[in-house]
Amino acid sequence: MKKILFAAFAIVVSSASLMAQRNNQIEVIDGAFDRTNFKNKTPVPLSYVREADAVYSWNIIRVIDLTQKQNLPLVHPANQLIEVLLKGMKSGELNGYIYTKEDLTPQNKMTPDVVLKELNKVDTVKVLDPITGRESFKAQKRDFNPNDCIKYRIKEEWFFDKQLSSMQVRIIAIAPVVYLRSEGQIIDEIPMFWVYYPAIRSLLSNTQVFNWKNDAAKLSYDDFFIKRLFGSYIYKESNVRDERIQDYAIGAEALKESDRIKYRLVDFEQALWEY
Repeated sequence: MKKILFAAFAIVVSSASLMAQRNNQIEVIDGAFDRTNFKNKTPVPLSYVREADAVYSWNIIRVIDLTQKQNLPLVHPANQLIEVLLKGMKSGELNGYIYTKEDLTPQNKMTPDVVLKELNKVDTVKVLDPITGRESFKAQKRDFNPNDCIKYRIKEEWFFDKQLSSMQVRIIAIAPVVYLRSEGQIIDEIPMFWVYYPAIRSLLSNTQVFNWKNDAAKLSYDDFFIKRLFGSYIYKESNVRDERIQDYAIGAEALKESDRIKYRLVDFEQALWEY
């Protein structure tokens, strides 16, 4: 009887040890199932466009306001877009594709080291002596906060492809926008840098963006932009004076001008058809 009890105890102990060993080998996943379809995801290839097939094209710059509800996935704490771009710079993946201006010309190129150095720079701030009342200036180091990014500007080209008989769009570049301050006062909004969008599609396609409609349907940042899930308004179009909308229209008139440009692009395609 003692031998039987001892054998049963040994089996229980060995089973518990085996179970503990198996638990140590279990891969921990953040969810009920492993989402392998998102790992090593590649960008969806875009159709090739011949210059001869583009019978009409127009350059547009639009603004994505991060305070709009539709654009909140871009500032989700888990994966903010600005942090994804900075990560690509630190890894060297974006080397050769960063520009100071929206014109992607060789003379406007800048290196990731220059961008990262500018993010943590020393500002001169005005200090008031509480005793004497005199003003003085003091150097203060300012560390970059991702929440300082308030908007994004997107440069895109709309064109009519006669082979597809439809209006198409390609995103050319993207730029994070921050406030320009002087003595603590906001005086303007400026882009930090411009990044050539086709060069970052691989990076964006492997980075998950929050999908508030379905947690099972994971979206990448590339999906978010290619499927045009963002909300935006037009900031500038190609024009002979190279002016922004805000240079000749303000308030409600600026919004009307933005809508006019948007509908003109749509009406161009519709006007080619007869019913």
